Amino acid sequence: MRPAEAAPAPAPAADTSPPVAATLPPGPFGREEVEALFDDLVRPALQADGGDITLVEVTDGDIHVELVGACRSCPSATATMRVGIERLLIEELPGFRSLIEVNGVGGPPSHF
Repeated sequence: MRPAEAAPAPAPAADTSPPVAATLPPGPFGREEVEALFDDLVRPALQADGGDITLVEVTDGDIHVELVGACRSCPSATATMRVGIERLLIEELPGFRSLIEVNGVGGPPSHF
């Protein structure tokens, strides 16, 4: 007779928390939803490099922001806006249209 084999160890539990978008109501979004995304998924990375992002305005799917601190003069700021932040907003916020960088009060906007 063969000895009983031990059952394999269970796999580690996967993170089953819903993505931020799953917790947001569908359709139009407001300042609170954008701030929550920035606080959870954007600011930690920017602040680790001495920068930050300020939410200026949310209107009709357009998100107006200002990069501050080290981000303001960083040569990679455009890539960060397009590849990082804009892609995240597309994935997480239904109805997102564009990310617009405001270059200080009264400065010309940059559309990404």
